[in-house]
Amino acid sequence: MPKNGFVLSLACLFSLLLPVGCTSSPDSYLFLASRPAIEVVDARVTEETEDGIRIEARLELLNPNRAELRLLHMRYDIDIEGWGRFSMTKTPPITLASDSEGRIILPAAFARPSDQVLEVGQPVRIRGVIQYEYDGDFRFLMTEAGVPLPTRSFSGQVDLNHPTVSRLDDPLSSAWADQRPRR
Repeated sequence: MPKNGFVLSLACLFSLLLPVGCTSSPDSYLFLASRPAIEVVDARVTEETEDGIRIEARLELLNPNRAELRLLHMRYDIDIEGWGRFSMTKTPPITLASDSEGRIILPAAFARPSDQVLEVGQPVRIRGVIQYEYDGDFRFLMTEAGVPLPTRSFSGQVDLNHPTVSRLDDPLSSAWADQRPRR
């Protein structure tokens, strides 16, 4: 009897997914949605004082899908050797349009160690995870079924860029820099 119940459950699930996978509406592509691409691009000093530094790390995102991508939760670490680790958890109100690219700025601050000198080209390690969701009926069904929202990890190492000006725009003013359609 349990075997028949399992087969019946699979048949019901298949009958729910078949219309989603076979229609031509934009929601039908969500079943086959690709994960967003995330690349660590650079890190630069935005402010330096005798007490410490503030930096901005930049991520490039690509949403190759036909549906908007909402970033719901982000956790990241930025490491500079000899300066320590900066960790942050954010809930960015960011939506990446369908078939587009975008940029996220990750701010960080480090206290100046007494025995460390900041050098141009110093390696900066950036890693984190972003939780996201797509709009549509399929995602609603998955949420109702208790399937967790998808996540995408990112990591990279870049050389620290140190511009000659001592203060630029406040990196904490906005986590989202810009968004543009893919070419």
